[in-house]
Amino acid sequence: MAMVLVMEQYDVIVIGGGPGGYPAAIRATQYGFSVALIEERYLGGECTNFACIPTKALLSITKKEKGITLRRAYEYAEAVVKKVRDGIKLLLEKRGVAIYRGRAEIQSTNVVSVNNELLLQSNRGIIVATGTSPISIQGISVDGEYVHDNRTVINIFKERSSLDSILIVGGGPAGLEYAEIFSRLGVRVVVVEILSRVLPMMDREVSSIVSRYLKNLGVEIYTSTAVKDIERKDEKVRVQISNGNIEEVDAVLLSVGRKPNTSSLGLERVGVKLDEKGYIIVNNKLQTSVPNIYAVGDVSGPPLLAHKAIHQGLIAADNIAGRNRVYRDDIIPSVVYTGIEVAQVGYSLSTARERGYSAREAKIRLGAVPLAVVEGVEYGLVKIVYEENTERVLGGILVMPHASELISIVSLAILKGLTLRELSEIVYQHPTFSEAIGEASLVGLGMPLHYIR
Repeated sequence: MAMVLVMEQYDVIVIGGGPGGYPAAIRATQYGFSVALIEERYLGGECTNFACIPTKALLSITKKEKGITLRRAYEYAEAVVKKVRDGIKLLLEKRGVAIYRGRAEIQSTNVVSVNNELLLQSNRGIIVATGTSPISIQGISVDGEYVHDNRTVINIFKERSSLDSILIVGGGPAGLEYAEIFSRLGVRVVVVEILSRVLPMMDREVSSIVSRYLKNLGVEIYTSTAVKDIERKDEKVRVQISNGNIEEVDAVLLSVGRKPNTSSLGLERVGVKLDEKGYIIVNNKLQTSVPNIYAVGDVSGPPLLAHKAIHQGLIAADNIAGRNRVYRDDIIPSVVYTGIEVAQVGYSLSTARERGYSAREAKIRLGAVPLAVVEGVEYGLVKIVYEENTERVLGGILVMPHASELISIVSLAILKGLTLRELSEIVYQHPTFSEAIGEASLVGLGMPLHYIR
């Protein structure tokens, strides 16, 4: 007799328990929907377990504690990760989300299997939030001992008693954050970036400031440079790079990009379309080519950011509930959490002009802000990009303490279509770093208070 699989019924099925999936599941329950969430590995996804949370924990502990050991840093980061992950599990359980552990595969437009053993049927919608995985360099394999990606680099802290040197391939946010972490631990750090500058997706002046900051910490940075070969040599890794240098280091960290987790999901079976890189194509309501199937977070394409995933997860759940919300990528900030924080949202001046705007840029150095003088901040910059005729805010760039927190002011200005004048009329507490946003707005209006051009 053939085995009959049990079919469980839910209003919404979420595939993936990371920063796109678990908020979507919680939001769906707030509409009274029954919700199933399928997660193959860890709740919290890439951000909680391998990226944002452990990286920020390591940055925090290495800034606070001088002479900290690798093991102590590992124990702190792991405790933080566990607490956050357990918190997510508790939230889901308290909201009544049914959590299934295993591999999900879409069998039809409203049916998903778990480990090919259990069938779940959705009455309203399916949300795919399966994220991305790290990629390597062709011909170079990650062994988790000497050559690492972001998922295995924690092994250095867990298993090594000391580390003298590391070479980081990739000058994006993750690579530079680890450069600072290791530098603060007294490790010699070499960063190799194939493009002409670090942080190539951010404002050019920002790249220059962050590069200078890291070099002052002792980080060696090579741009317009590629890794040609990596080989083990006794207890070292021998790295040949295109500038002719041969570096012998204790470990290598590859931070060179990611690929979408879309294989083996059954997407092709139901006609969900992918782009040339394998990301799921979505419209501005985050629907795929199959209207009742949504995709959110990394799997729907860049920017690959946890807060974007959260935002999209909420929009998808809202739209399943009939709210008709639209996703806008111009209000999604990008942040680099080095000791000198960098945040950028909307358009840079060059991007705005490429998009056809008659744009201008208001800029100040942080020395115009009294709190920067009080705290002896050496690096700092604020730029507000705006449309020349209407003075509507199009973007913002912050290089300052708490930039990651304060960029939301500019994001809100873009969302609500505020002008430079309206941005300048916000009451910014004194003395705070937020005053720099108001002062930059006044510079754009030709009415600065504390800044002489």
